[in-house]
Amino acid sequence: MWESIFIGRMWVCETELRKLAYDYLKGMFPNALDTLELSRLGAAVLSNIGRVVAWLTCDGIDSLQLAYYIDMQEANDPEVLQRIAVHEGPRNFADLAIGKETLGLPDLREYSKRFNISSTYTLPGTAN
Repeated sequence: MWESIFIGRMWVCETELRKLAYDYLKGMFPNALDTLELSRLGAAVLSNIGRVVAWLTCDGIDSLQLAYYIDMQEANDPEVLQRIAVHEGPRNFADLAIGKETLGLPDLREYSKRFNISSTYTLPGTAN
């Protein structure tokens, strides 16, 4: 199992890989394409709007809970919204669903995980 934990941004620059990722997400979360496009535009203007973050919390003395959340703290920030509005890059207007009353949200609950831990905890797939 490989895990990357980092702070910062990552862009997928290769067009074919971006298309594969888009098609995969479109199949998984067809009602959340507006949020996906908003997130993509946000990243293009160096905003965190719509980014998915992993959140690890202590869920008792011997367990941890890993959950994923969508960062919408900048959703009402006029400066961020203005940067997105004037961004000159491509936009997927069909996915933005202009006039739609609410944003669609991907259901990320199935990716959450509870870990039971102890002082002798061994990662799954590793030898003792």
